[in-house]
Amino acid sequence: MIRPCHPKSGIALYTPGDYMDAVNGPGLARYASAEMMDHGKGIEYELAAFPVDACTRPEAIQRISATVAADI
Repeated sequence: MIRPCHPKSGIALYTPGDYMDAVNGPGLARYASAEMMDHGKGIEYELAAFPVDACTRPEAIQRISATVAADI
């Protein structure tokens, strides 16, 4: 399928993160968390994003197909 690259042809929505403090809340563009490692050896970071692209003009999407010719 081909989706047009016009600025108003789609929007990015963000879903809530898979963290307990993000449950039933609004989705954010980015989630970050930091946690101390065992025995004080440092800090472990996790960054995540959960975007969903939605097309606001579905009539503009076109389906295409291609055939590959066999070499003889």
